[in-house]
Amino acid sequence: MAQIPAELLSSWRDHPNRATRIIVKVQGDLLERQQELLSLGAVVVHAIRLTNSLTLVCDGETALMIAQLPWIVRLSLDTSVSALERQAHE
Repeated sequence: MAQIPAELLSSWRDHPNRATRIIVKVQGDLLERQQELLSLGAVVVHAIRLTNSLTLVCDGETALMIAQLPWIVRLSLDTSVSALERQAHE
């Protein structure tokens, strides 16, 4: 299984229908992986080529399915980032 913080797994199990925004680091071709995640019902928000990662929105149940895929390296919660006292994205 991919690297996933325990509290995130617990949240998905406890609230399988709640929407979550995550960053998924993948192995392999980013576009191909994006298509596979779309087929599972995830919404791809951003592709981050530099780190071979995708920002997704999905429910907890889908996140748990994604976590089981053999080409998933790491999943983490996507949080707001600020720099120079400005919000980078929300």
